[in-house]
Amino acid sequence: MSAASSGSNAFSESTRLETKALAGLNCWACNTTQPQICPVVAKEDPQRDIWEEAGLFTFSYESAENAIPLCASCHVEFDLAIDPGYVFFPTDLKFFIDFEMEDRERRRIAAENGHPIRRQVPTAVQYRTHQQENGMISSDAICGLYRRVFLKNILHGGIFPDLVRSFATSKEWHGNPMASIRRAIAALGSSRFYVVVDPEIRSDLERLRNLYFGDETQNPESAHLRDIYKLDAQLDNKRHLEDQDDSGRAAKKMKDQETEHNINIVEGMGSTNQCLWDPDWVLGPDSTSNKVMQRYGPLFSSV
Repeated sequence: MSAASSGSNAFSESTRLETKALAGLNCWACNTTQPQICPVVAKEDPQRDIWEEAGLFTFSYESAENAIPLCASCHVEFDLAIDPGYVFFPTDLKFFIDFEMEDRERRRIAAENGHPIRRQVPTAVQYRTHQQENGMISSDAICGLYRRVFLKNILHGGIFPDLVRSFATSKEWHGNPMASIRRAIAALGSSRFYVVVDPEIRSDLERLRNLYFGDETQNPESAHLRDIYKLDAQLDNKRHLEDQDDSGRAAKKMKDQETEHNINIVEGMGSTNQCLWDPDWVLGPDSTSNKVMQRYGPLFSSV
């Protein structure tokens, strides 16, 4: 993901206007003016097909559900896939964990009855409703709350360290929650995330990742690769290689023993009569029986 490939030109003019109406005219992260309308899940995201296959992405990438206003600085840091400086995700991750656990049970029952069904994930409306019903947001709120996390002190070049605290508060966002969760799970690969983010929040994100991608029935296209790297398959392969190695060692040992046995026989015969190694051990066409007995008689008599 890069800022150059995921700017405002990813959306139509109507979508940009809709996003500004829902999220505000300033940068959603730091309140800077003149933001770009940026996709949360970029068109170039190489994992889009995996999330789609797992039933996690059900929204249009060109819609306001995938859009957020960010200033140039926050946009660049948000798009640094390997080392992001900014990320955001739902404040109530346990709602998504519980939702997935209930949906997994629903899928299991349907599969047992011979009618497998696709995974369902929370929508923006369902997340907002959950927070309203639990008193987390007002009844007239139009969006659920999201946690804003700066993983680097980037605001104004970092010369005002306490400025980040002003933008660390939770904030409403109108988009699809799964888009933000995608970016948060990706950020788990950054050591900065482990330095900055509370362990309980990290644990919830890690559990959510395991729930989403630990269900083997939801990613059938990756089954052949998954089977290769299963520990039991690796152990079977290791045993097979060890068996082959043992067989090879046994065959080599037997061959070595036979060779040693033959050498001992030859050496024993040689010690009895050195003529065994006589290069003239040849019965030519002119040799008579008397000549043979005279020459090699001592050898035959010693056997």
